[in-house]
Amino acid sequence: RKLERALEEEEDWFRARADQQAQREAEQSEAERRRKDAADAARHREERDNGRLRYAMRRVPYDARDQVEQEIHEQVQAALDEVRIGEPAVVVERIVDATVAKVLKPWRRNRDIAQAIEDARVSLPSEMRYSSWKPTAWESQACQAAAKALEEVRPDASCDEMHAIAREAVQGVIAAFELHQAAVAKACAEQRAKQEAVERSKRDRDNRERLLRYPWLQLAYGMPDADQQAALVASQKAFATLPEGTPQCDLEVARDRAIRPFLDGPERRKRKEEL
Repeated sequence: RKLERALEEEEDWFRARADQQAQREAEQSEAERRRKDAADAARHREERDNGRLRYAMRRVPYDARDQVEQEIHEQVQAALDEVRIGEPAVVVERIVDATVAKVLKPWRRNRDIAQAIEDARVSLPSEMRYSSWKPTAWESQACQAAAKALEEVRPDASCDEMHAIAREAVQGVIAAFELHQAAVAKACAEQRAKQEAVERSKRDRDNRERLLRYPWLQLAYGMPDADQQAALVASQKAFATLPEGTPQCDLEVARDRAIRPFLDGPERRKRKEEL
């Protein structure tokens, strides 16, 4: 019996060792299976995420690519990390669409605001807008007014509403421009009128001097120098009584009337001497 018991104990030890070996092999097999499943799941997730990331990047508008691409990549990747690998494709696609739309919403709003401001600028009269590459001061003021008005617009305002608000905001700048233009036109008209008055005065003065330089004094034979000077002074006084712009014929009549006594004097003296 002792031998049988010893043999039985030996058998139990070998069976236990065999069981342990089988358990270790089973555990190793299970670990290998789990590792393989994990690798397959990681590969499948990577393939799914890469595909959805490519899909998300294709949804980015062309003019926003340099502005929101990095944020969209980060946000979409974070959203995909929270989605189970077994979720249906349509569910994953909708989650990606919602994430892209969320990131693009501020960009779209800023784009709509910029378009509304540009539309308001283009609506300005051509005289207010630039004639070269550099915007005018009026354009800058109009854009600032439109931007300030759009700061208070509600988040769900449509593009048409923002365009209307921007155009309404620049009306004050247009009114200021029109007042400025009227003031400039008035100043130019006044300056032109003043210049024309100066030119008229000069023409009138030159005409009177020409009439005074007319060699009628030399025709008065025998007229003393004193009489000639007195006749000249009398003509100047006669001209001084006439307003600026008096026709030349009236000036000549006034001049001839003023010098007539000086022209008649020598004739009378000559006739007196003859008598």
